[in-house]
Amino acid sequence: MIKKLLTLSVSSLLLFSLGGCGNATSAGKVQQDIKKAEVNKEIKNIASKADFTQINNNKQKLKGEVYYIEGVIDFIDESNKDLPMFTVNTEEQNICGVYDVINFQEIEVKKGDKIKVYGKVSEEKSELGAPKITGNVIEKLN
Repeated sequence: MIKKLLTLSVSSLLLFSLGGCGNATSAGKVQQDIKKAEVNKEIKNIASKADFTQINNNKQKLKGEVYYIEGVIDFIDESNKDLPMFTVNTEEQNICGVYDVINFQEIEVKKGDKIKVYGKVSEEKSELGAPKITGNVIEKLN
């Protein structure tokens, strides 16, 4: 009888300790989500409207600068599951811009979606020669 009570007590103790671990993980995730939201808010605050001609001609000089673009998704590259990418067509000052966006936010998008992307300019061009932008914050507009 004492052995059964001891086993029951130890089992209960383990069960409660595992429940505590789950709460610690949840609390850590909440803190991580709060920090990510703060960083995303800061990115949106410091971003400048992209100028395709300027970015396309000065990528090395503008590397790491934070911009935002608004446009329509024209192509989704599904070849790299770890770093999904898509192409956005924009209209800027009577010029059509084309940007490749690295989908760091991993938001689900589809061709034809109107979006706004906030992120940094990458020094490297895409395979087709378009400027690349990291998609730190991606908002669907439609």
